[in-house]
Amino acid sequence: MYCPWHAAAFSVVTGALEGAPGQDGLPRFDITERDGKFFVQVPLNLPRSETQALAKRDPNDKRRYVIIGGGPAGLFCAETLRQSNYTGEIVIISDEQIVPYDRTLLSKALVTGNASNFKLRKEDFLLNADIDVKLGVRA
Repeated sequence: MYCPWHAAAFSVVTGALEGAPGQDGLPRFDITERDGKFFVQVPLNLPRSETQALAKRDPNDKRRYVIIGGGPAGLFCAETLRQSNYTGEIVIISDEQIVPYDRTLLSKALVTGNASNFKLRKEDFLLNADIDVKLGVRA
C-alpha cells in the first residue's frame, strides 16, 4: 500500500515499511469475523507507528560502515543496516550540531531558529540502535 501524499510504501500484511520516504511501519490490528461481519480490534492506546526490529551491535563483529552526511539519507542507511541484521559498527559523520533532522521542515524553524524540533530520531533511539553519530565533524 502507498501513502498518496508521500509515496511511502507499506506491507498490507505486516505493516512494515517497504519503501521510502518513511521511518517506521504502520501498526497492524487483528480482524475477526462474526456472522459475516468483520471487526477490527483496536487498542485503547492507539499506536501511530511500529518501529522495525534492529540488530544489536556485536563487539566481535569487526566490520565498520562509515556514513558521510548526517541527513535523512544517512540515517535511513544506518537504520536499514540494523534492520538487515548487520551487527558491525555504524558511524555517521555529520558537520551538523544536532542529530539528523527533517530538512524539509526547516523553513518552519526559521522563526525560532531551532531545527532540533524536527529531529528524525532522538539520541536515545540512536544509542539503543548502536548507531554512533559524530556531530560537528567534517569528512
